[in-house]
Amino acid sequence: MERDIIKQWCGSRNISPGQNVTERMAAYAEMIHEAGQTFNLTGLKTKEAVLSELIIGSIDPLRDIIVPRGTRFVDIGTGAGIPGIALSIYFEGFSGLLIESSQKKAGFARKAAEKLGLDNVEVVCDRAESAVKEPGNRESFQWCFMRAFGKPYIAIELGAPFIEKDGLVYIYSGESFGGLQEKTVEHAKDLGLCIMSPQEVSIAGLSGTGTVLKKTESTPEKYPRRYAVIKREAESERSSG
Repeated sequence: MERDIIKQWCGSRNISPGQNVTERMAAYAEMIHEAGQTFNLTGLKTKEAVLSELIIGSIDPLRDIIVPRGTRFVDIGTGAGIPGIALSIYFEGFSGLLIESSQKKAGFARKAAEKLGLDNVEVVCDRAESAVKEPGNRESFQWCFMRAFGKPYIAIELGAPFIEKDGLVYIYSGESFGGLQEKTVEHAKDLGLCIMSPQEVSIAGLSGTGTVLKKTESTPEKYPRRYAVIKREAESERSSG
């Protein structure tokens, strides 16, 4: 069943990811489903849903981007390894740092990457505010991914400091750039980010919904601030919006 889902997706997108990618995608769906029987890893109840919604759902919007070997990404709040492990399976050129504050979820993601033979993935149990201070992490990634992370206002402040100039922040969501509140757009500018237009997003090879921001200026050293501070400002944005 899982391989039929992958085959159908490949046919609908006119792509041929290769047997190794297909096998890894199916195996990863099995791992998530099995682990979900013992602890709260995902709310999805079937392997088919895990494969379609989490794994394929993570790859599909980015399936046409160009990823030269050695391209670095950071995945903040990776949980079970979504989207970081899924993207590392599909794109051989990616080298990813997956950040997760839950020890249990980080442990699962680390073991899953090892079992899948992904030597291009590193999983750390930490908060983004702390991880960005580690040597070699600040403004050194070409991509930042965040899925099911919450408010864009919070996500962009945590993600921006990791990204080098001309790098991209991609927030998985049902909204496009037009759905952001004005305060979030202004905050993005303070962080050295600009919202990409639909035309620019298409040229970059991205499709579907989601918020895409490009790094145009260095992020001031004061960012990111403590999570509680960012959250408080995000809440005030909602109440005033």
